Amino acid sequence: MKVKYRLGVKSYSGKADGLIYANFASRNVVIGKMPSVKRQATEQNILIGNRSRMISQIYEKVSSAYKQDLELYTYKLYSLEDYQERIAGNKYSTFCKLIWAALEDKENPLDIDDLIINGLSSENCSKIKSLQTAIINEYLPEVPGYEELTADIMS
Repeated sequence: MKVKYRLGVKSYSGKADGLIYANFASRNVVIGKMPSVKRQATEQNILIGNRSRMISQIYEKVSSAYKQDLELYTYKLYSLEDYQERIAGNKYSTFCKLIWAALEDKENPLDIDDLIINGLSSENCSKIKSLQTAIINEYLPEVPGYEELTADIMS
């Protein structure tokens, strides 16, 4: 379906005419959807919401050098041929993917509650201490030059 905007607007994010719009300028795509019907939140919804808030709290405490490495990694990832057709992420979305992958580790999952309580200096942080370590532990896909992404997560 092709959407035409009144007043010559080429891209838009927000609410209008009873729909919610999201603009993905890098791919020249605008997605429109109907607002969700009011439903009861399931246990899964609550778990994902709580963990997402925790990830956000952890991200605020991450060192600026680690965030720079996340930005460089994200750029390199979405420059790969396999990722050309995807909507490009950003450093925060990459960090979320990293944490979710570490939480789902079968052998030694990341303890997100411990990270919130004790901060980034906990022993649990060792598997994501740097992006290089996270890639070696297979939490993120490999990109060229990942060996240089050694900034420490702790500020």
